Amino acid sequence: DVDKAAEQGTQDIGRGKTTAADGEKMMHILESRCRIIDSVNNAGRMDKLEKDWAAAQTRTDNRK
Repeated sequence: DVDKAAEQGTQDIGRGKTTAADGEKMMHILESRCRIIDSVNNAGRMDKLEKDWAAAQTRTDNRK
């Protein structure tokens, strides 16, 4: 879970287990990972919306 990893990273920086520079690098990696996850999730949702829209258009066309 990206949120848990970010929280752990923040705690590690606060406790001196990780340098601020390394923590920043890690946060950038996590941010990139979030964008990938969002893109994949949004693509699936968009596909479903497009299919639903096409099906609705087909039903409307068949009623004419």
